[in-house]
Order: sequence, then C-alpha cells, then structure tokens
Amino acid sequence: MKKNIKKLCQKKNSIRLLCIIPVLICIQQSVFGQTIVTTPRLSRQQTQQYKDSIILNGDLESWFWLSCTNEKDYPKFSNGKKNRYELEFPYVLILANRYDNPQACYDIYVLIKELYDSYHIKLDTNTIDFVLFYLNKGADLGSIDCLKELYYMYCNGINVTKDLNKANIYKMKLNSATEISCPKIF
Repeated sequence: MKKNIKKLCQKKNSIRLLCIIPVLICIQQSVFGQTIVTTPRLSRQQTQQYKDSIILNGDLESWFWLSCTNEKDYPKFSNGKKNRYELEFPYVLILANRYDNPQACYDIYVLIKELYDSYHIKLDTNTIDFVLFYLNKGADLGSIDCLKELYYMYCNGINVTKDLNKANIYKMKLNSATEISCPKIF
C-alpha cells in the first residue's frame, strides 16, 4: 500500500513539474522580455536561394541560413550524426577560394576532420597538406581559429611534425591578433 502511494505521489509530482515548466517560460518572457529563439526550418526553395546567393555573391548571411536547412535534407554518417560535409563543403570551398573568407578556411578543416573522425580514420598526407593550406590561408586572412589550430598542431605534433619554432610563430601571431581585436581596459 505504501509503495502504491509513493508511486502515485511521484507521478503527481512529475505531472506538476511538466505543467510548471511552460508557465515558467511564459513568466520569463513577460518579466524579462526574453524570447526563446528556435532555428527556423527552410524549404527546399529557400535553401536553393541561399546556395545561389553564396555562390554568386559570397553572401555570408546565406551561409549561416544554409545551416538551418531541414534535418531530413542532411545525409547521415554511418554513426547516425548529421553529415554537414556533403551539403556544406562545396559552398565553404567557394567562400574560401573565391571570396577569401577566413572563417570558411577554418570550416574546411572542421568539415574534413568531422568526416574522417566519423569513419575513425587518420588524415592522410595529401589531406593534411590540403587542410594546412587552408588553415594557413585563413591565418593570413586573420582567422583566430586558424591560428589557434595551427599553434596546437605544431605544438603537439598532431598531423604534422612537432615544431616548436613554428608553434611560437603562430602563438605570437595569435597574441597580436587577439590584442588588436580585444584591447585591454585598465
């Protein structure tokens, strides 16, 4: 009998909790003026318009919105995770090459690494050269993410021969880049 009463109380508490959560969200929105942002899902026509805008104009806002494509439009890796590589890589490559976008240079590295990691294989030498080209290009264009990754790779000998001299060069560039973008306040 006591066990049944405890189960009933637990069910009532969980039901109360489920009812309270939406109320708290409404209170937060009305009191603090905050809204909960959700990512819109795009139609195939909208997605195509964003792709066209990226290719023809190098539109960075369209690049952002492309990532909001419907989940079903993304192919999946064998491990079930979303495969951004197949959908986004061609557009990132165009942004990096045609429009010299530093973040796109870094994203080339990220997308390739995600692809290789999903299949649990190491980067081969040609792919490492390809990735290093874009990381260096992004670093030259001022990408802090590229500088951080190059520093980390050379400092720890990941996918490259450990070279502390190169690592220090990237560290100095990183320090000067962060000083410019984030001035110190006294």
